[in-house]
Amino acid sequence: EFPIDKIWYANQPNSSIDEITLDDGANILIVRPHESVNIHNLNPSIYHFLASLKAGQNVEQAYLMAIKNNRQINPAQTIIDLMDIGIFTDIHLKPAL
Repeated sequence: EFPIDKIWYANQPNSSIDEITLDDGANILIVRPHESVNIHNLNPSIYHFLASLKAGQNVEQAYLMAIKNNRQINPAQTIIDLMDIGIFTDIHLKPAL
């Protein structure tokens, strides 16, 4: 609902942000590897993909939710990108029946 990313950046030492309007919200992902803070802005489809996974849906269900916002989303590339920023700690595969 709020531009939390801009608020955070504005409160960092040596920030060049002088003014923030509270009209725009942000979909962000905060990753804290080691002792640093990394903020990633998410497009709506990836936000919905992650929200669906967090809600307990499997990858297929999360993908179906994400394509409602962006029919061009590539689920394999999305997972690779999310692995690159380090948000997954483990992957579990169900055995084929």
